[in-house]
Amino acid sequence: MITHTFFQTYLQQCHRHLFHESENQSVGSSRRLPSLFRDGIAMNARLLICVLCSLCLCPSVLGATNDALFTQSGDVQRGTITHMGNQHQALLSQRGQANDTRIEQVGNAQTATVQQHGAHHIADIVQIGDGHATTLLQEGTTNQITVNQGGDAHQADVRQGAFSHDSRATLGQFGTAHVTSVYQDGSLNTIAQHQEGYANMLAASQLGDDNYIAQEQTGTGNQASARQHGSGNTISQTQVGQNNTADAEQFGQDNSITHMQIGDGLAYSIIQEGQGLAITVTQDSTGTVAISP
Repeated sequence: MITHTFFQTYLQQCHRHLFHESENQSVGSSRRLPSLFRDGIAMNARLLICVLCSLCLCPSVLGATNDALFTQSGDVQRGTITHMGNQHQALLSQRGQANDTRIEQVGNAQTATVQQHGAHHIADIVQIGDGHATTLLQEGTTNQITVNQGGDAHQADVRQGAFSHDSRATLGQFGTAHVTSVYQDGSLNTIAQHQEGYANMLAASQLGDDNYIAQEQTGTGNQASARQHGSGNTISQTQVGQNNTADAEQFGQDNSITHMQIGDGLAYSIIQEGQGLAITVTQDSTGTVAISP
């Protein structure tokens, strides 16, 4: 990476100055551009110069064609976009209070889009490799999303509903050509998904409160989906091998499904509805064992 010493030094000075200025006032994105032509021209001119200096330090200006669009409105928000490589695109839009977002892309041809509305959101995206695409949308309060992709050509789509409170979603994809999708609406919901290998697909959705989904896949061509409606429900699925399929769905409260498949070409599907129900399924190439208390 090429660094211009003058721009780097001046940029650090601008950041320090803007940090002290931001402690005494909040500048909304809708007011910044017009204020360049009013009494606040000095402050906003420094902000503009800082942005230009940042672009000069960005590989896009040095011929790497990286793009970043940053929009904020509200109070006490943070946003960091780092591009290392070529042909990256990042879009960050925040409204509300005390949001915190970090986007880091290393490699080539990565795309990241983050939109946050409300207050106390946290979104953290790290993409390493080539050809990844991540889209995040959060609405509500105190939501958290962490996406970590390594390898090549992954897709991640994460949404958390308008009334979500303290929801969490943790995603990890390693290998090649994985697809994951998450949707949550409610309070205190948690989803953690992990994929390794090649061309695996994971989908999860939760509606209600205090639900938990954990899915893990290793191998090639595996597909797993989990859906929950209600409160206090848990789904755990693990697949190891190739071309396995798992589908689990629950309605009600305090239900649990634990499922594991080891082998190739295995298939599993279950729907559970009620309260306090539990089922455990273990399946491998030699047979199926199911326990349902």
